[in-house]
Amino acid sequence: MKENSVLNLSVLDDDLGIRNNGQAAQADLGHSRDVEFGDLRQVTYFELARLMERASRRFAGLIRAELTKLRVDDIGPAQAMILLAIGDSELSVAELLDRGHYVGSNVSYYLKQLADGDYIDRVASQRDKRSARIKLTEKGRQLRANLTTRQ
Repeated sequence: MKENSVLNLSVLDDDLGIRNNGQAAQADLGHSRDVEFGDLRQVTYFELARLMERASRRFAGLIRAELTKLRVDDIGPAQAMILLAIGDSELSVAELLDRGHYVGSNVSYYLKQLADGDYIDRVASQRDKRSARIKLTEKGRQLRANLTTRQ
């Protein structure tokens, strides 16, 4: 995909650099080429990737701050996001990979840390003993609840 490919991007929160003041969307992306259509602004895929990376880093920082407030120091933001992705479900590692778009080797490491910290249970699948099902423990459910209700 070429860097100059464009797509319409609806207005994002001003923390990410695009805002709408009741007029056409304005961008604070530095050297970007502005092509405006009403309340939509076209951005390149590269610009969108930069915005998504920036949003991801800010969200990780928010999760890190919440973990600190909750005095949780045995897991980091990536593991906390895994807890959020698991939710109330019992799912396989493959389902978790699909749900969160994670890299397999990272998830294995994160799941080991979560299991060692007693945040998740890994239960052998009834159908295939080689496959494990994952669900939150009480400790994991409590942390997830604290993270989802914090403001």
